[in-house]
Amino acid sequence: MKNKYFLLIILVAVVIIIESLILLTGGVLPKKSPSADITTEAVSFSWRNETQPVLLMKANKDLSLDAIDLYLAYSGVVVNSATNMGDLPKPSFMKVSTEKSLVVLNYLISEPEGLAMKQGQEIEVLSLDIKEGVTDYEISVSPKTQVVENGTSKVLPFNNQSLIVKSTR
Repeated sequence: MKNKYFLLIILVAVVIIIESLILLTGGVLPKKSPSADITTEAVSFSWRNETQPVLLMKANKDLSLDAIDLYLAYSGVVVNSATNMGDLPKPSFMKVSTEKSLVVLNYLISEPEGLAMKQGQEIEVLSLDIKEGVTDYEISVSPKTQVVENGTSKVLPFNNQSLIVKSTR
């Protein structure tokens, strides 16, 4: 006898929940505003020079940074070492992994106001010492990278331009 009414009770409960949701939302589901879908990158990464690549970071708006966890992925080339360029403090961690084709650097900014950058300001982050004579390779900032805003600890969106070198053979 209990099994006979169990399915009916579940069906009634589901109908009541659906009707409650419709009444609470006014019968209309909330819409996202168009501006919510537009993401403006706070910083842009780009490269200068192909024989001794230098990673540049440009502020797309006024900002202050607490930390940068930078991951560089590469293929087709051997990275011998990475050198901090001095515009950022010395990284708290730096490693070149030839096995994973990855360069990892962690920058922690200890000043209370963080690293302040004005819109349009560009700084040199690091240079890479790569094996000479390689003509086909790619180096890019990995999506694992995190640029952390001072004060809020929010991870800021970034734009990345890969360095792609192709031979002209």
